[in-house]
Amino acid sequence: MYSYTDVVKSRMQMQGEGGAGGKKTYGNSFSALKTIAEREGMRGLYRGLGPAVMFQMVGNSTRFGVYYVGKSMVGADKQLDSATNFALALTAGGLAGLISCPFFTLKTQLQVQSSVPELATGHQHAHTGAINAAMSIVRTQGVAGEL
Repeated sequence: MYSYTDVVKSRMQMQGEGGAGGKKTYGNSFSALKTIAEREGMRGLYRGLGPAVMFQMVGNSTRFGVYYVGKSMVGADKQLDSATNFALALTAGGLAGLISCPFFTLKTQLQVQSSVPELATGHQHAHTGAINAAMSIVRTQGVAGEL
């Protein structure tokens, strides 16, 4: 579900973003993991954990819920043909992605944020937590904010 490798991946992807001029803060995944652990501790490695858990919970609950409700609406007592099954899965997955997307945005913005200025990658939003991040995004970008 979530691990420190997600923080490492997000920070490495954001290297050079936000006018950093192509500066490479981390050389590879292992050096990034070591640097973040040494300089920021476990707190740095698990940034964005709350929104990551919510992203998974909301996305998976929606996906399974919509699929099984849809399946019962079209007749769960009989075998579904491939086209109907595909349409139900597509609908469930699409709605899950749409509904859980805000949590993914929160997760990513918190993960790339570093408490050590020289380890900063990409744009640093200076959020103090998940609730502060959500309020800031809504205030500055509206309900349909962007990453």
